[in-house]
Amino acid sequence: MKTLFLSLFVFLLVFSCKKDSCKYYSPPVVSSQEEGFYIGDSINLEVTTPDFHSYQFLWTGPNNFKEYGPIINFELESDSMAGEYSVKLIDSKGCESKETKFQLIVKDFVAPCDVDSNVILSSFLGNSDITYVQMSAINVSDNLSLLVGVNSYEIVIEFKDSGLPPNGIYKVSESFNSNALVTNEVKMYLHGGNFYGNLYANDGDVYVTTNNGVLNISFCEIHFTDVFDVDISANILKEW
Repeated sequence: MKTLFLSLFVFLLVFSCKKDSCKYYSPPVVSSQEEGFYIGDSINLEVTTPDFHSYQFLWTGPNNFKEYGPIINFELESDSMAGEYSVKLIDSKGCESKETKFQLIVKDFVAPCDVDSNVILSSFLGNSDITYVQMSAINVSDNLSLLVGVNSYEIVIEFKDSGLPPNGIYKVSESFNSNALVTNEVKMYLHGGNFYGNLYANDGDVYVTTNNGVLNISFCEIHFTDVFDVDISANILKEW
């Protein structure tokens, strides 16, 4: 009985010492951005503990995400990657720290006006459903154009390059020359109906997001100036 008691006492003493040596704190984490991320952003999370060489790291997150270094870096490809990311430290004795949690929030590049999907709002064209959305880029060197049909008119949104446009906010170019476009600009014009030629827009912002294979282009009160004054708002969805 004495031997059993002594062994149990030693076991409890060792276990107690080991538990006392553990550092139960939450590791500090620094994010490359605090206010949310856009699709396409690079995510960088870093544990800033000064003696990081003394620890192993365990990061967990959505979709069975796991990483093991003090810094994680990945590209935000879709909103399915949003959610809670956690990290804890493990020292050489096997002691685990408390988890530090980081909430990854995905923001959309969406125009600030309230427009239903695939609907045009315009005092000139009326509030109408979009009848078709087509993409046109015949050659690799061609500009990508989005052709949006509504009533007897067509809105054309032209980008600088032929491929899928990166997520972002694009300025409507003041130039009507496609070759003068820069990366963060679009050319927009309206034709058809009672117009002869093209009615060009020369100011405004166009919001572009690609998420899970769907291209979303939205804008508020883009102004087309010529003989007529036309303001158009829209939220256009097109599978890529």
